[in-house]
Amino acid sequence: GENAEVELVTGKAVKVTTDDAFFKKCSPDVIYIDYKNITKVVQKDSRIYIDDGQLSLIVKSIGK
Repeated sequence: GENAEVELVTGKAVKVTTDDAFFKKCSPDVIYIDYKNITKVVQKDSRIYIDDGQLSLIVKSIGK
């Protein structure tokens, strides 16, 4: 759910999605974020911050 915790492993790839179907179905493999335009503003190898900057991820590929 909205306040559920997901444990991520340092160095392991994780998919970040804006698909509402994952809003309550996050896992160590898929994380939902609500920034719908993220694919328009990020670039490969850039860093994104989630959870108010408490977590940073490096972009390895960008889907649609």
